[in-house]
Amino acid sequence: MVGYQIIGNQTICPAFGDTRQSSTTETEVKPDTPPHSAIVRANRTRLFVNKVFKLCERSASVATCLALSCANNALAAYPDKVVRIVVPYTAGGGVDLIARALAHRLAQRWDKPVIVDNRPGASTNIGAGVVAKSKGDGYTLLLTTDATVTTNPHLFKKIPYDPAKDLIPLVHVVNLNLILAVNPKLSVHTIDGLVALAKSGPPLNYSSSGNGSQAHLMFEALNRAAGIRLTHIPYSGIAPALQAVVSGEVQMTLVGGTSVGFVQSGTLRAIAVSGDKRVAALPNVPTFKEAGFAAVDPRGWVGLFAPAGLPSEVAAKIETDVRAVLADPSFQKTHLENPAFSMPPDTSRKAFVEYLRQDTRFKQKLIETAKVQLD
Repeated sequence: MVGYQIIGNQTICPAFGDTRQSSTTETEVKPDTPPHSAIVRANRTRLFVNKVFKLCERSASVATCLALSCANNALAAYPDKVVRIVVPYTAGGGVDLIARALAHRLAQRWDKPVIVDNRPGASTNIGAGVVAKSKGDGYTLLLTTDATVTTNPHLFKKIPYDPAKDLIPLVHVVNLNLILAVNPKLSVHTIDGLVALAKSGPPLNYSSSGNGSQAHLMFEALNRAAGIRLTHIPYSGIAPALQAVVSGEVQMTLVGGTSVGFVQSGTLRAIAVSGDKRVAALPNVPTFKEAGFAAVDPRGWVGLFAPAGLPSEVAAKIETDVRAVLADPSFQKTHLENPAFSMPPDTSRKAFVEYLRQDTRFKQKLIETAKVQLD
């Protein structure tokens, strides 16, 4: 053990070459004091305890300084290698396009490569599981939707990650505009009209991109809330599900804002949109809330996450830089100003965490209402 020497009223630590004023007022031990003296033994005990406390105090200070130094060095160096953004969807879709646009801008800001790694499958559970098992150092990130974080934990009996423990929210990137659309030959223009027709007319079907999809959950919740029976016809993706409505094979579906062109051309009729405000390209179409069906609003969004264990300094840097990209007018004009997306009022991590709490409760209730559960 490296000890402290007590000389007068100073404490000297040989290991650090440090001289500090000592708070001890113990009697100095003199070489000629009889070793059997009780007073000497007591003084030696007190001096030893004092040395231990001083050493611990000094060691704690050094450890703290080293920890802060390491944290500052990590922040100053980040990123010093390739950053990977995992997207649990196929290439070419809306989330993938946002990821690639962000990756390009972040690579310019960081002067390091930022790549997109598509890991689709199992309703985003595969990609999310990969990120959850990754090191929390900022070099593996996850760009995903509400399905991963606020829906799947209630929808599936078991998933390979715990979003509350394994993932750290960083930025609320965008909200997804979703449209309840019907074949124009169907004589309805509102959700109330759809409910009335479902109760009095012939059987009606809806298409989706598969079990557990936003369309599936929304229509099943509508079935329970309105006391109707719309039959689910799942397809192998959103494209065939959309085409089924256009052709009249089924009567309705839930589509993204990228399908606004079908509505504007008269190929589809929009009767409600998700979110807190109307879609600019469809000013006459009410929101689910305005239509009186806020409880079945699918509420889609895209967010950026990191594995647990991410240093707070690195998390803050990523948040700051991503938000700066999102706030760039040229980025917004090129990538976000379209009917598919709407910007959240606050993209910050703090606001996102609160939003996730609310959305988790909302999605849990939506799934309970829809009575849908997957293995």
